[in-house]
Amino acid sequence: MKGLKEAYLLYKTLTSASVLLKKSRNGTKVTNFLGGSPKILLFGYMGLGDALMFQPSLKAIIRAFPSAKIDLLVGRESQSRAVLERIISMENQRFHAIFEADYKSVSLSELKQLNRKLVGEKYDIIICTYMSPSPYFTSAILSAPLRVGHTLSPSHWYKPRPNWLFNISVQLAQDHEHETSRHFRLIQKLVGTDGTVDSPHLILSDEEEIFAKTYWKEHTLEGRVVIGTHFGASKLQHWKKWDDDRFAKVLLDLQNKYNPIFLHFGVASEISQIEEASSFVRSSSINLAGKLSLFEVAALLKRCNAMLANDSGLGHVAMAVGTPTLRVFGMSDYWGYRSLSMNNIDIFKGISCSPCLQLGYLKPYNVHNCGHKNCMKLITPEEVAAAFEDLKV
Repeated sequence: MKGLKEAYLLYKTLTSASVLLKKSRNGTKVTNFLGGSPKILLFGYMGLGDALMFQPSLKAIIRAFPSAKIDLLVGRESQSRAVLERIISMENQRFHAIFEADYKSVSLSELKQLNRKLVGEKYDIIICTYMSPSPYFTSAILSAPLRVGHTLSPSHWYKPRPNWLFNISVQLAQDHEHETSRHFRLIQKLVGTDGTVDSPHLILSDEEEIFAKTYWKEHTLEGRVVIGTHFGASKLQHWKKWDDDRFAKVLLDLQNKYNPIFLHFGVASEISQIEEASSFVRSSSINLAGKLSLFEVAALLKRCNAMLANDSGLGHVAMAVGTPTLRVFGMSDYWGYRSLSMNNIDIFKGISCSPCLQLGYLKPYNVHNCGHKNCMKLITPEEVAAAFEDLKV
């Protein structure tokens, strides 16, 4: 009986979806058949930068379905939750419900229970970007009539991807497409919008602005050149880091040119990296690693004259609050995460094998077996310090 019930559920799902899609292809938007108020589940398993790049897409969803109930599924320690909540609040909306699940650490029975709970929510639409852990949630995804997701060619991907789950999809390729466009093309397939893709931005609360203003006053930063930094990278992508001793040489050069105050941001586990990178400029450094919330950091970054970072989430935050930012790229996806503004500078060598971790594809030489890492080593402290002058600090 259980098997028959699941087969019937799948039949109903596929049938209702095919009707919607057929009508959509005949020239009428899917939104018309959902009454403008569908129940939507968004997979929020993204990095901080990924969440910011999703901003135009989330805006398009909200504007297409202004009365929708949008739920968020996200990891417990993910910074993407805070970013996505801020972005949706900027559209005068909020998530109807937020489910937190670290899918890799829960037991199989807990994962099944979560899938059953999501099935019971009876979503009209489930949206999965290419970084979503869709293999862990196949039953939940299949329960929705409209299953929206990126697909990736199995011949180039290093692990199985369930492309068959999605009936509204956009295939990604290893090319020069920006992350905002990757997401936006997928949502266009759902809502039919012709909107433009803008650079991500963040609006801070009055309390956050007051916090930064007070901090500036208490630390006598008014009238000084203040440079924010982030030398770290996420735990899973530590290979994105430029060497701390090279950052140290850049900071020494910047100190000689601008006599700045450096505000060093990051998580508590990056304190030792900060100490090494700031070894020549300790007297003009303030180490804030692990001491502030994400949006307190954003508020301070907004007041900085410039930001120096790896390709990291905080680099994206700095750009999103309008601070001129210089970032160092190596193995990571330069084309997908490059700046869309002339106010920022990205240093990327673009040697024949880079960026070797673009969209997770394997190449003959990638970050896990590279014997040279020249994409990072060819970037010199002198080059970074010279490029910094173009930020007009």
